[in-house]
Amino acid sequence: MPTWLSDPSSGLYTGLTVIFVITVGAWFRSSQTRRVHFTVGGILLAILSIPIVDYLVESPREEAVRRLGEMATAANAHQWDAVFANISDQFRYHSSDKAAFRSVVVPNAERHGATIHFKSFDRENVEMLAEDRIRIGCIAQVSTPAVDVVPYYVEAEFGNESDGTWRMRGFQVYNIAQRKRAGEERVPGLP
Repeated sequence: MPTWLSDPSSGLYTGLTVIFVITVGAWFRSSQTRRVHFTVGGILLAILSIPIVDYLVESPREEAVRRLGEMATAANAHQWDAVFANISDQFRYHSSDKAAFRSVVVPNAERHGATIHFKSFDRENVEMLAEDRIRIGCIAQVSTPAVDVVPYYVEAEFGNESDGTWRMRGFQVYNIAQRKRAGEERVPGLP
C-alpha cells in the first residue's frame, strides 16, 4: 500500500479539507441535478476513503513507532521476552548481536532500575532505506533512581521480517543537542 494512503501527511489532510469545502460549496451553488449528486458523492467518497485507509492500514512508520512504545513499556515492566520479541534476529549494536546485547542490557537495567520513554517521532526523522527497511529518529529518555533523566537522540532501523512483522535491526545513539553532527555516543551500560 502506498505510504501516502496508509500514512498520509497533515498537508494531504489539509488539501483534502480544502477540496471537501470547495466540493460542498459547489454542490450547494449548483442546480443539484442527479448528475451533480453523483459527481459530488464520488468526490466525497474518494476524500473520505483516505482517512479510512489511514485508520485501517498500519504503515511501516506507524508500526515502528508502536513497536518502540511496546518495547519501552515491556522494558519498564521488566518483561524482557516481550522486549526482545520486537528485536530482529539480524540485530546488531556495534559488535553485539541480539543475544550478546540482551546479556548486557537486562542485568544492567535490572540492577540500576532503569526506565525508558520514547517521544518526538517527527515525520522528518523518518527515512525509507529500502522497501523492507526504515529508519526512524526519536528522543529517548532514560532514567534511574540515581540519575533523573538523560535524553538521547536515537535512530532505530527496522526491517520487515519474513513473517511480515517489522522488527528493530539496530540503533545509533547521539547527543540530544548535536544529534549526528557530533557522531555516535556510547551509552553507559550498553555493550
